[in-house]
Amino acid sequence: MRKWNNMFYPLLIVLMFVSCGCRSSEGMSTPIPDAQVVPLSLPTEAPSESIRTPTTDASLSANVTNPTAAATMLVTQTPTSTLPSEPFITPTRAIVLTPPYRYLELEALSMNIELRYVAWEIPGTKLVYALTRPDVRSAEPKDWAWWRYDIETGNKESLHPSVSRVTQEIRHQLNLCPTKQEPLETPPDCSGYSILLESSTSDRIIFSPLSSSRGDTWLGNINGTDLVKLETPIDTPSHAQWSSNGHWILLSVHFPGMPGQMTHYLVRTDGSYETEFSALTGHDLFRLNGLFPQFSPDGTRLAYIGSTVYESFDKNNYHLFVLNLESLESQQISDHKGLFQWSDDSLGLYVLDGGHYPVDPYQESTNIREVTLYYVDVENESVKEMIIAAQIPYYPSSSYGTWLGGYSPAVNALAYVGHDRQSFGILMLSPFKTPEMMETTRTP
Repeated sequence: MRKWNNMFYPLLIVLMFVSCGCRSSEGMSTPIPDAQVVPLSLPTEAPSESIRTPTTDASLSANVTNPTAAATMLVTQTPTSTLPSEPFITPTRAIVLTPPYRYLELEALSMNIELRYVAWEIPGTKLVYALTRPDVRSAEPKDWAWWRYDIETGNKESLHPSVSRVTQEIRHQLNLCPTKQEPLETPPDCSGYSILLESSTSDRIIFSPLSSSRGDTWLGNINGTDLVKLETPIDTPSHAQWSSNGHWILLSVHFPGMPGQMTHYLVRTDGSYETEFSALTGHDLFRLNGLFPQFSPDGTRLAYIGSTVYESFDKNNYHLFVLNLESLESQQISDHKGLFQWSDDSLGLYVLDGGHYPVDPYQESTNIREVTLYYVDVENESVKEMIIAAQIPYYPSSSYGTWLGGYSPAVNALAYVGHDRQSFGILMLSPFKTPEMMETTRTP
């Protein structure tokens, strides 16, 4: 009997350690692969002078008593974050990031300075973005102001814009202005407007010449050959997305309503196929503001948010879908909707649920709200959804560029327009100190 008494306490201690180990392992979660945005494929030249962006604690502190969604980035859609550890994929075990967050303003926006491009460069610590220039209103990237911000060093540097591959001789041959500008600042022989949209993945272009009285849209090569007149667009497209494999183009024609209200067309780059997007999918996108469909990085699929009810004002009728570009069949993958982006491996989408302008024009839409960033796995038969961050402050806006943004899982940061009404910046969702922050918080 004494022998068992002597063994009882050591056994009890062993059992306690085993029990603690089991509970600890249950709290572990499986990290999802890093989802990084493919950098701008348009050529950019060497950066010019390096500019230090001053920041203070006051400018970086986010008011999170009130709450972005940017195209599948926040585990459902939208931009940025700073992470000491990677996001977790098992929803029931996920560690959800919550305030306090820190906000770094990069640019003040206005009617003359609009955001035109946003992307995190791999591995996700540098943000490249482009703004319109007040002196030149142009649809071409060569006329935008380009910047790169390094979140690790705090350096902001100006980039030389990409050079158009369409020569002045070809522009003259196709009856194109050098740029689309408002007011028009072009040579004397250019008395009207034209549109030129160049592919970043092939040698193809979309254009509408000056002689087009009905908004004729043409597809061709950058050298002016192999021209095909498109029949489906109802007017000249203002935006074009090109799939990474060079097979598809998504053309977007602006409807004279809200800035982001578009009619989309899916076109093969050789001109052999074209269709109005909603007619193909059976889902209506008309009342969405700025939530453009997006090609997956591998070029095989197209994600979009659409309604099962024609011209619905009810946001509950809108869902997140993925179109298979081989079968041209769609599958609903989530009820979350807002700014979104693909993960770089094309296996999932980041969605900023609630990060968009309301489809109902009579709904109160000017107040700040709180939104949630999701990751949606599109590969599994039973789709997995995971919350990355909650209580994200977001101001809805219908202005151009407000639907652009990007989430970086490498630093858990969201680049977006939405922290306030007229600025573009980075919302750091996890603790992360740039050199400027360290200086402002250093004690003497």
